[in-house]
Amino acid sequence: MRIPRGQIEQLDEPLLWQGRIRDLGINDLGDPETPLSAELDASPEQGGIRLRGSLRGNLTLICDRCLGPLELAVDGAVNVLLLPEGAVDEAGPETGPRETGLIELPPHGGSIDLMAPLREALYLELPQRLLCRRDCKGLCPVCGQNWNAGDCDCVAEPGDDRWAPLQKLKKKLEQA
Repeated sequence: MRIPRGQIEQLDEPLLWQGRIRDLGINDLGDPETPLSAELDASPEQGGIRLRGSLRGNLTLICDRCLGPLELAVDGAVNVLLLPEGAVDEAGPETGPRETGLIELPPHGGSIDLMAPLREALYLELPQRLLCRRDCKGLCPVCGQNWNAGDCDCVAEPGDDRWAPLQKLKKKLEQA
């Protein structure tokens, strides 16, 4: 999302972007053709321009446990402060919270690339573990059966004997 500096300085209406995951330079997160949209409001702040808004989309991902499909609606916050040339280096704690992105305004006639803040908003919306549901049972390590669909007839392999003392302790604690 490249925006001419003059368009941002007008501050009249929200900045709108319609794109795809691949447009953000992301190729390893679900279908790269998944549509996304962003809406950003611009307002003057601290001698620069504050852009606030959100990035939205519905992603189809893969569950980390069972490798099944996972639908995830994202609505990530975007918060960027555009400062005049040289002011980014001098910006300190008074510029706001740490999550605020600082971008240097280009000279007049230049444009601002907002792909990095949009990409960051998307990644921050993702959970650490992508699970199709909270109680996902995963896959059988022997045959690969999805345990959410049903059990299999595989026999669990015996564990490593070196863990036996900890297993005894676990059983003892569970009984207490």
